[in-house]
Amino acid sequence: MLTDGLHNYGPEKEALYDRLENWSSFARGHYYFAFYVMLTPNAREQKICDIVDKTEQMWLIESSDVNISFVSTYLNAKANIYDNKERSLPFRFSNPDAPRDNLKVDLKLEPNPYYEISYVGSNMDRGFVNFKIKGLKPLMELPIKTTLRLHILYDKEKNYLTFFTPEVVNLTILNHGTRIMIIKPIGK
Repeated sequence: MLTDGLHNYGPEKEALYDRLENWSSFARGHYYFAFYVMLTPNAREQKICDIVDKTEQMWLIESSDVNISFVSTYLNAKANIYDNKERSLPFRFSNPDAPRDNLKVDLKLEPNPYYEISYVGSNMDRGFVNFKIKGLKPLMELPIKTTLRLHILYDKEKNYLTFFTPEVVNLTILNHGTRIMIIKPIGK
């Protein structure tokens, strides 16, 4: 949404607030992103800023004269922890000149009784983050398959023109071995 701060088109402000507050549920599970871009300092609408601050996949941009970097990754990812609990999450930068060396990324799983992230090694200068998944119960008591929300955390104030799209990845964690069957002809 680009705005100069004057509300002279579209629905009433209250209807706009309702639509913006429903953005998270509309965008969840989809590769949809929203930006509130203020074209002038007079465009700041505090109610909209409050909604943007608490809404996933929505960001506030306080100027149209910016050099933005979008950092993208998968919306959905899988990890089979049966054999290897360490995984990598790749990232792609829209701006090749964006500074990466000071961009520190952390990962956190939504609260659940089965798994947590026990280690995060940020290699953003090389375009990925390594992490380890730790089971909170013995292997036999962990589900064969579960999908959890993996939150990408970073210092938004320090990196205010860097946007992770998405900030939440649907991580499907599998807990089973892989079977391989080899069929060979007999005889001859």
